[in-house]
Amino acid sequence: MGAVSVKGHHHLLLAWFLYGLISLLWAPSVLAGVKYMLLLGMGMMFVLLATVVMKDIAGTLRFYQIWLGMAAVLVGIGLANHFAHIQLPSSTLYGGPAYKLSYPTAVFTNQNDFAAFLSISFFLYLAAAKSGKIIYSKFAALVMSALCIYLIDLTESRASLLGVFAGLAFYGFILLPARFKKWCAMIACFIVVFAAPLLTGRAASVFQNLYAAAVQAGGPGPLPSNLERLRLLINTFHNLADTYGFGVGAGNMPYYLKYHATLDTHGVYEVHNWFAEILGNFGVFPALGYAGMYAYLLYSLYRLYPSARSREQKMMVEGCMAALAAFLFASISPSSVSNLYFHWVLLGLAAAVVSVSKVAAREARACQNVSLQGESDGRRVEKAVSN
Repeated sequence: MGAVSVKGHHHLLLAWFLYGLISLLWAPSVLAGVKYMLLLGMGMMFVLLATVVMKDIAGTLRFYQIWLGMAAVLVGIGLANHFAHIQLPSSTLYGGPAYKLSYPTAVFTNQNDFAAFLSISFFLYLAAAKSGKIIYSKFAALVMSALCIYLIDLTESRASLLGVFAGLAFYGFILLPARFKKWCAMIACFIVVFAAPLLTGRAASVFQNLYAAAVQAGGPGPLPSNLERLRLLINTFHNLADTYGFGVGAGNMPYYLKYHATLDTHGVYEVHNWFAEILGNFGVFPALGYAGMYAYLLYSLYRLYPSARSREQKMMVEGCMAALAAFLFASISPSSVSNLYFHWVLLGLAAAVVSVSKVAAREARACQNVSLQGESDGRRVEKAVSN
């Protein structure tokens, strides 16, 4: 079975990479840009190769199982971090004060990066528990999903917990019967149409108050986390406007936040929002392209879900859909996502599942057409003989 070439994804990623190289022409720190593009290029290359290497359901299933196995190892390290107060040298908490050593970080730089990884792994384990055939494997997957939630809570990453709740809501919608989905969609549209005018003014007022608080906050010490992140976003959009929507150049947002910040961010030079990071570094068009690719993956998986023929295929489609939905929110937790390879692995897995599922659906339709054609030819032969 040959994999479908997901040409749209390939072209988009290649265009994004070429645009990033061109953006180095106006980037003030070319060295930072080159380092960023190397990280970005390795991640993109994995997504491109995933749909080429994984050519059938069995290949993507092995890939899925490898993720589950590696996640189990990382969960074990995270538990050791918490209970034994041991941190690996890769963690920023290594050699830190005693009260911070209980935060689980596993092999990641900090607890927020680990929490984002766990928010994805939770749904991959949950889908495995739902679709498993053997009671022991179902129980083990449930235990691992519970441990993922436990460790996310220990990291105190609110964005990752929000991602879990959003993913659960999306997962619940996926599992609803078709007639209930229509009712849910109608109710959601009704709420949006009638509640939007009432909430718009309130939301604008809340945003204005937060904006004023972020701008007026002062003092030499660090600001509260929400105000600090809002300042980072304000600076990002100021820089985007100053560059007429083209971005400051690959990997140069930290440079601008350090030397050309509209609002002081007290030594914090990463955007802490993946979509805003793309927007600030590369501008409007790559950010919209990434959002479109992400939406296409979710939409394709959703459309392919009813035609999933095996338990394994259904498990992978469910797990990838819920994980992608969760990461939309969890991605605002890490300081930067460009160097978090599990994000690119998730995109590669989702693209491969879409690719091989399209192949399976196409071959099933071809077999059905051949069968129908054979039945039709048989009836014509019988009719000719009887005449």
